Amino acid sequence: MKIRIKIFNIRKYLSVMCALALLSLFVLPAYASDIDTLQERLVKVYIDKVYTHSNDVSSTTIAGYLATQQADGHWTCINYTSRAWGPVSGSGVCGSEVSKNSPRIHLKRLLEMASAYVRTESTHYHSEALPKGISNGLTYWFDNWAYQDASHQVPADKINPLDFYFAQIGYQMYLGPTLLIMEPYLSADVLSSGATHLKDPAGEAMNLAEIANQAIWRGLLNESLTDVKKGLDAIKNHM
Repeated sequence: MKIRIKIFNIRKYLSVMCALALLSLFVLPAYASDIDTLQERLVKVYIDKVYTHSNDVSSTTIAGYLATQQADGHWTCINYTSRAWGPVSGSGVCGSEVSKNSPRIHLKRLLEMASAYVRTESTHYHSEALPKGISNGLTYWFDNWAYQDASHQVPADKINPLDFYFAQIGYQMYLGPTLLIMEPYLSADVLSSGATHLKDPAGEAMNLAEIANQAIWRGLLNESLTDVKKGLDAIKNHM
């Protein structure tokens, strides 16, 4: 809680820690029980890292998120019309830095809320308000933020994230862990919608490993050993 979370920190920790958690399963045959084991390990990694590397996660901060979140799940200080991952302009600032106007802050908040909900030492542990706020926030994202398909086409009525990293990798780095952490507490519809945003392995170098994580997350959510293996194989080949 003493170190501010950075773009590259979240990339590094969520990707590298995912890979480390996976290594212990590489030697095991792909049984259904492995899905539960892997998800448990990843969830522990994610909630620990969110709290260790963010000074934004406090009881007051989480309460502030809930108090300022609108009924449909969005925050008025975030510039949802932006198409960028990094600093953007806007009429309101969700904190002391203008970069906190970025739409990615929406998902960063949901991940922090999810961690607060399941972390036993949190004053918001199993708070009744958090699952609803997270669910509403996810639904708002799914309804208003388009993800690009293989041909980079998006529906005309959706917000088009032109920033390639954000569209293909960036927002999923928050979305995937949030869905895994909250999987027992979210509706099947929300989980199913979220899984469609998680892509198959593609690209090269670090990008490949990060997108491969998405296939694993999707496999865990859908209980698909095929998707989990697809992501594992991509990471093993990359390593």
